[in-house]
Amino acid sequence: MATVDGILQDIIYENERGTFTVAAFAVDGDDDKVVRAVGAFAGVGPGEELRLHGEWVQHDTYGLQFSLRRFELAASNPKADIGAILAAAALPDGGAKAGPSMAERLMDAFGADALGVLGHDADRLRELPGVGQKRAAQIKEAWDIHSDRMWGPQTDLRGLALYLQIHVGDASLAQRIYATHGEHALDMLRGDPYAVAGPALPFPSVDPLAAKLGAPRDSQSRIAAGIVQVVLRAEKQGHVYCEAEALAVPAAELLGLPEAAVVAGLARADEEGALVVEGSRVYRLRLHDADVDAAARLQSLAGASVKLSDKQAAEALRKAEKEVDVTLSDKQREAVTAALGRRLVILTGGPGTGKTTAVRAILAAFRAR
Repeated sequence: MATVDGILQDIIYENERGTFTVAAFAVDGDDDKVVRAVGAFAGVGPGEELRLHGEWVQHDTYGLQFSLRRFELAASNPKADIGAILAAAALPDGGAKAGPSMAERLMDAFGADALGVLGHDADRLRELPGVGQKRAAQIKEAWDIHSDRMWGPQTDLRGLALYLQIHVGDASLAQRIYATHGEHALDMLRGDPYAVAGPALPFPSVDPLAAKLGAPRDSQSRIAAGIVQVVLRAEKQGHVYCEAEALAVPAAELLGLPEAAVVAGLARADEEGALVVEGSRVYRLRLHDADVDAAARLQSLAGASVKLSDKQAAEALRKAEKEVDVTLSDKQREAVTAALGRRLVILTGGPGTGKTTAVRAILAAFRAR
């Protein structure tokens, strides 16, 4: 993997979700060398010093460009970067503007969480000596104005990227986490990193991040997330649920834990609502609800009948045979008659047994009614 240091010079293109960016990147040590870099530049903008990790690729139209895998903020101490951001906001301290002083107080009190406090937990500002409700509101207002001017709708994303850079050393997942969980993403990571795992953020991507954030390997949330990953694999193969016996071994291998831990974790996940266990079936909640709803609808349809006399059914069947120009077998006629008198009919049979012809006849019979 190649590494390039430099400055993000300009954003040439960015898709609506911010998951793909084409940027002009000025490489350190060569003022004249500006390269195209493509990838997800989560929460950063022009003028920022970055270290890019990825590969040089040759594009048919645009020539040599850098394909980004992940990036780091180039500041040797990322906390100093947050301090500079807070200082630039000129946050009020007392009757006069004293941004750097307030920035220092925020950094001393909240450290890397300072941006999160300002963004979503401003009541905690009152933990600072001499800051009451009115002063906290003034600080919050000044921060909102500054952050909106600096990043607009990407303020929360910027805070998330900085948090990951400081605690994990890699902000490359920030965009995907933010795209999935929005403004709640940072609080979720602080509370339980495995809470962000799911279809859009698979367990193998979240697990190393959670480990760097200090999440225990044998925590219930990690075990549940690993089990969910195995269930998701089954869903990708077309299944609505996974058999409990079939998931114990792969989940244990994925988690690097004994099967007994998986079995116990599955029971707790069911109790806590993270998964649904019905007998031997293990569902994600969304598909369990869909399965139950589909079953209820089918049951309702199966119990409903259509008022149709034998004479009307026989006449519709006669017209159907004439339209499809086929003499139906007894079973095919039975299928047509059943369809005419019920809201739900299930037609089964092996290859070449006449299912398609029966369906054509059913449609013709309904047209003839």
